[in-house]
Amino acid sequence: MISAPAHLQAIRDLPHEVGNILGRLGLVTDAVLMAQGTINDVYLLGDPARSAACVLRLRSRAHVFQYEQGLVKEPIVAALLVAHEREGRILGASDFRVDDRLMPSDGPMACSLWGDIFAYECAPHTAMPWLLMGHVEGEHLTRRPDASAYHLLGEALARLHRPVFDAVYADFYADPAKACDMRAHLHDLMVDGLRRWRCGAEGAHRPDIQPALQDLITRPGFFDDSMPVLVHNDIQPTNVILERDGPARLIDWDNAVIGCAERDFAKLRAWTRLDAQGWLCADADLFQACLDGYLAAGGRPLNSDRLDFHSLIWLSRIIPFEQTRPRPADARPFPHAQAYEGLLNVYCGRHG
Repeated sequence: MISAPAHLQAIRDLPHEVGNILGRLGLVTDAVLMAQGTINDVYLLGDPARSAACVLRLRSRAHVFQYEQGLVKEPIVAALLVAHEREGRILGASDFRVDDRLMPSDGPMACSLWGDIFAYECAPHTAMPWLLMGHVEGEHLTRRPDASAYHLLGEALARLHRPVFDAVYADFYADPAKACDMRAHLHDLMVDGLRRWRCGAEGAHRPDIQPALQDLITRPGFFDDSMPVLVHNDIQPTNVILERDGPARLIDWDNAVIGCAERDFAKLRAWTRLDAQGWLCADADLFQACLDGYLAAGGRPLNSDRLDFHSLIWLSRIIPFEQTRPRPADARPFPHAQAYEGLLNVYCGRHG
């Protein structure tokens, strides 16, 4: 972690609600910059040794991805999981309305997925959305590339996927008018994936993925048991924290959606672990350990055709993105577009 006193003023310049909360928790004076991503800065506030620490995640730069602007998803995810655990029913649009997206100020709201990570407060309707959470000591999954750790990840995903929804919603504002069934949702994903694939860098050599996608979506049983569930949508080792002798915690929920459970495994299949040079790479054995943990914890059996479909949809997005975005001198851990050519050829050769 890097001490960053220069960033203290940025924290103090946040809306007064943040200062009030930090003051109440006694966390105003100490701030350490833990991570600085493309969009979010993450600060450690307080002293973990005294179990008096929180994490402040601040969206401090312009939106460069398709995030829902002005929306912090963590408390909504927490509330949906809690509602399901309390009532055990199918969830709908009304369950997304969580007191204008604000958590109670008199105490944390527990979420079984995070365990000891709580959402204290959030202010999604500001120019710079922020979230204050309890701090959990642990290590990234990147440091524990073993089967037991990936088994824990599978268990966490099974817990995440337990709530079932009455429809697929276009975003986390859950407008009933924009809801659709899974068949329409997957068809829309295919159309969008093909559009992105064809509108990438001009002159880039790319195989035609349409025959493979059409082959998959028309296969018998493709839509069977395709129930809408909570999907983290960015499962890869840097977004998983392993607490000592505890479960896996999932972080960075900006991409969360309602969709197929298979969608949470598509990226992980290609970005399973770090290689010796620090690049994300595939590992079939560790991926299988995650699947084993998922099924052991009650996760519904995955549909292999839907998994291949979502893998192709993800490739249709990540390859044009990596081909066109300005890449830093050291872009690790995210590989260049060429790293995905073999995987793409496998899926296209398998289908269509």
